[in-house]
Amino acid sequence: MRDDAAITWDWAEARRGALTALPAAVIMLAVDVRLGIVFALGTLPVAMLGVPPHRAQRPRLGLAGLAFAVSYAAGSVLGLQAVVAVAGLTVLAYAGVLFSARKPAAKLLPAMMLPALALGMNHPAPDGFVVAGVMLAGCAWATLITYCWPQTHPPAVTATTPGQAPDPAAARRATRIYAVLFTAAAGLGLVLGYVLNVVHVAWAAAAAMFIMRPDPGLLTSRAIGRTVATFAGVVAASLLLRRGPTEIALAIVTVAAIAAMVAVRTSRWYIAPAGSGIIVMLVSGAAGTRVLDVTLTERITETTLGAGLALFFGIALPTGLRWLTRRRVTNRTGHATVPPAAG
Repeated sequence: MRDDAAITWDWAEARRGALTALPAAVIMLAVDVRLGIVFALGTLPVAMLGVPPHRAQRPRLGLAGLAFAVSYAAGSVLGLQAVVAVAGLTVLAYAGVLFSARKPAAKLLPAMMLPALALGMNHPAPDGFVVAGVMLAGCAWATLITYCWPQTHPPAVTATTPGQAPDPAAARRATRIYAVLFTAAAGLGLVLGYVLNVVHVAWAAAAAMFIMRPDPGLLTSRAIGRTVATFAGVVAASLLLRRGPTEIALAIVTVAAIAAMVAVRTSRWYIAPAGSGIIVMLVSGAAGTRVLDVTLTERITETTLGAGLALFFGIALPTGLRWLTRRRVTNRTGHATVPPAAG
């Protein structure tokens, strides 16, 4: 097996993930199982970013968690009305992609903040505010753990030969096209959520945005990886929950899932969704068997739908349009070069 295909497991990162998730276990046992699991989910936006080598850089990670929680809360407001939700996500998705191309610090907009906005639409306010607040507490704890983590050595930087600078006009045109495709995948995913009348209306939209990338190869691997990993995670959690585990067992599984996600975060295989799938299913399982069954079906169906939208708008549609364009050019050229018939 090739090295770039192997799962990368880091025991130090696993310990950091477990320590980050420890308060979630305490909340699950002492207060409420669902609140504890939401706290665990809130640690991920910070914990999954790793540990910067310089301690002065680490508090900035809290801004990512804050942005995730604020985006989630904003989504819960937009989610009060379906038309407002679709229009808001459409406008913000397009603007977010364009802005992320101009400002390096805004790269998290399409990768994390816009999916968080969509996820918040699953829990309209005021319930969404409670979820966002608990997530914010989780990200604050994860930031504290990351800040106190032992110093790490920065990775070695290898010299690279500078390539040819891209044409600015072509780069802007490519960004605008990708923004349209990204927005179409997200917007259509949300519309289908409302049309199909599912409980979690924005899961397909969020999955499409989590998967979408300008690079077709990376997009394909993420689409396959997210679908397979989510399926494995939710099925494993469902089998566990049907055995009626105790709260202690649920707490252990939650901590283990967070630790595993952080430990393999640099893996070439896109397997982190398996951990998040397990944790989301644990939340649903705490609400009863009926909610668990609905969540199991919707999580798999909407993740697959989101992956399909990402593949269609990210690969199939652009490829088809390029083929049609080349064919038109070829036809025009062919007609222009055909010699007149001899008379």
